[in-house]
Amino acid sequence: MEEERDGESYSPDGEEATLRLNGTDTVIEEATETEAQSSSGEHHYSYWSSVRFDVPPQRSYHFSAQFRDSPYSNNFLKGVKWSPDGSCFLSSSEDNKLRLFSLPDYYDGCDPSAYSVGSGTDSYGASVVVDEGEPIYDFSWYPYMSSSEPVSCVFATTTRDHPIHLWDATSGTLRCTYRAYDSVDEITAAISVAFNPDGTKIFAGYNKCIRVFNVHRPGRDFKQHSTLKGNKEGQTGIISAIAFSPSHTGMLATGSFSQTTAIYREDNMELLYLLHGQEGGITHDGLVHIYDLQTGQWVSGFQAASDTVNGFSFHPFLPMAVSSSGHRRFQAPDEEDDNFHLSENENCVSVWRLSCDSSTVETEHNNEPEHA
Repeated sequence: MEEERDGESYSPDGEEATLRLNGTDTVIEEATETEAQSSSGEHHYSYWSSVRFDVPPQRSYHFSAQFRDSPYSNNFLKGVKWSPDGSCFLSSSEDNKLRLFSLPDYYDGCDPSAYSVGSGTDSYGASVVVDEGEPIYDFSWYPYMSSSEPVSCVFATTTRDHPIHLWDATSGTLRCTYRAYDSVDEITAAISVAFNPDGTKIFAGYNKCIRVFNVHRPGRDFKQHSTLKGNKEGQTGIISAIAFSPSHTGMLATGSFSQTTAIYREDNMELLYLLHGQEGGITHDGLVHIYDLQTGQWVSGFQAASDTVNGFSFHPFLPMAVSSSGHRRFQAPDEEDDNFHLSENENCVSVWRLSCDSSTVETEHNNEPEHA
């Protein structure tokens, strides 16, 4: 039975807002102390690691067997996302389950060993498995999730014919729900879901509208914003993807089944831009392609799987990434065997170690006053 808390004030982070503020103050104090020490003209060194995308990454961990143990003979991955603190990643699959894999405590992304596909076993098992019971449309991590603060370890999901669920990532239990209703007062499912950068609101995509829920107030309270204006201009179709600017600019982008992308202001959902020209999927060849954002030029690519790569996520601070692959397969009428005889490099999740170079920058400070 789902836990519902109408009218209650709920916060996934509890007192974490104060903790984050204290953490910021500590950082500022440390920076000030470093400047005071360096005012005497001492030399200081900063170490930077730059990822080399021209060198193919190595596979560190691999998972495929546990996705085939499912009663769904045609099970396949649908996406994967690192947690904001980098301690784990979450995958969704066609068997209506979300699996959470914790990164080993000792792993720092620099292990020289690599996983060799062909062993027939997974690197390790999932720490938490959440069974939604219905097809999973989308999922999103709480942006301030930290494994050291269990109360903040939550993620939101949206599934067919269900409200938005907020799950506990440590136990796999349901925290609360956020419900939207249609014109006949029946629950309608969101197709996409995302937390805003502050972690105070959940933005959910529906047919020609976006509904915004207050994280602290589960239940059926929400604000609805139509993506169409009175003159029928705007973004049509089902809002299938939502993404916020990582630089906290107060903007979000939405994609729809009408092959359009829209840019909105977060505070009032004012439409800023409507982009056309998208023609469909990019590739199904199992390759991950890397482009230079400054030039728009292709840099390199590598074979992540033998089938469709449907998810790719960079670790928030380590030189690592995770990919997921798989797609629906159809059985020929004359085939009696339900086993599709997949290789280990199909319908799988892989953790990749990226090559990087370390560089040292020397800085010197003196106590001479600056002049305008």
